[in-house]
Amino acid sequence: MPNLLNLAAGLAGVFALAVILVTVFGFFSLRKKEKEAGQRTHEALALLDAEGEDQDAADEVARLFEASLYGDLKEFGEALSRVSRLQYEGRMLPDPEPLLEARGLYSSGPVRSLGRLLAWIILGLGSLCLVVILVLSAFVTLPGAALPAAGAVFLLALVLALLLLWQGGRSAEAVEASRKQMISRLAELFPVLTKDQGTALLVSETIAYGEKMRREVQSFSELARDLTQAGFAEGIKKSVREIMSQEVVPPLNDANYALTALARSLASKQEKGMEELAGTFSNSVSEALAMHLAPLPDKLQILHQVAEHSAGMMEEAQASMARTREDSRAISQEVQEAMRLMTLAKDDLSGEMASISGSMELMSRSADKMTALYTGEQTNLASHIKEMTGQLEFYSKTLGTGIDESAKAIETSVRMSASQNKHTAVLLERLDEQIGVLEELGRLIEGNTGNFTKESGAFVSRTLEDFDRGLAEVVERLTFTTAEIRDAVESLPQALRSMSGDR
Repeated sequence: MPNLLNLAAGLAGVFALAVILVTVFGFFSLRKKEKEAGQRTHEALALLDAEGEDQDAADEVARLFEASLYGDLKEFGEALSRVSRLQYEGRMLPDPEPLLEARGLYSSGPVRSLGRLLAWIILGLGSLCLVVILVLSAFVTLPGAALPAAGAVFLLALVLALLLLWQGGRSAEAVEASRKQMISRLAELFPVLTKDQGTALLVSETIAYGEKMRREVQSFSELARDLTQAGFAEGIKKSVREIMSQEVVPPLNDANYALTALARSLASKQEKGMEELAGTFSNSVSEALAMHLAPLPDKLQILHQVAEHSAGMMEEAQASMARTREDSRAISQEVQEAMRLMTLAKDDLSGEMASISGSMELMSRSADKMTALYTGEQTNLASHIKEMTGQLEFYSKTLGTGIDESAKAIETSVRMSASQNKHTAVLLERLDEQIGVLEELGRLIEGNTGNFTKESGAFVSRTLEDFDRGLAEVVERLTFTTAEIRDAVESLPQALRSMSGDR
């Protein structure tokens, strides 16, 4: 039993010690944050109360916070100056609360959260001590003093948790008070544009503008009333009527008459100018055509002579062709005759060859007989040999005669072919001469026609260009005259107004 009592007392003491340590840590942490906020505020107020310079709000606040020992205050001063430059041209400072919250300066939320967290930890330790004692009592029998000790630790934890919550709220309020103190000092020293001040300024400007407009409308109404009561409108109407009837209408009528006369004069001058231009154009065309077509009869005469010469050459070519045709006919007849002779020689040669074939058969039979004679039948050998020799001589003479006639026929054909080639060469030469003459005639005709076409085209182009230039000059003069008339008409009302003003 003493051991269990010691165990329960030890557990309660450990939990109580842990609760006390967490509470002390929480109190010191919260006090530290409160003190830091106070020190930062004290330094900021001291910097803001320093002697200022003749600068705008943006430069002044940046210069003051530049001397701070806290880096976050330096950044806060730079941010204020930068936003003031961007939005208000450095004359006013923006609302500092969003900038403080963005940098975590004077934020009461983290302080309250820290107090709540530590309070929950302390309460959790007390609850854990009570639960452990109750669990042990369920498994083993503890002394009667164990449960009161656990309850005392739980109550201590509850009291300390409430105390930390109170301290957290107090520290958060102190941080909030430091923030408000610095913001109020900024608002006392510099023009700070908060939401309420911006709305008030807008309302004030709107009211001032409405009052100004009301005064202007009232002044205009009084002026209109004075003019209406004095008969100003009737006087203006009468004066305008008199000025229009006496000063404006007569000059307008004179200007109308002058413009009508000017238009008639311009029309007559235009008609006369066009007639002169047409006459000049026709004369120029006639003279240029006469000058350009003067050498045409000579060229046509030369062309006629060339044509007559070509006709004579064509007649000579026709006669030459007729002679060539007769020569070709004669040559053809000679060739036909040579072919007929060659056919006859061929027939004779065929007969001779048939005779030679018969003689060869006879010689074959003779050879057989000679063979028989050599084998023992040598009777009448001498007579057969003599007969065979005579036949051989006869056939040799006949064959020589046929060969001579064939050679003569071939020689005649060669001579006829040479004559035919000669006549053909002469004919081709003459045809080449005729073709050359015709080509020369074609070139002369083409050259004369091309020169005539080119010169005629150039002359017509020059004539049309002269006409276009003359017409463009007339149009330009008419355009210039029209522009002068338009300028005169446009300046007429101004001249009339100046005349009315002089009077």
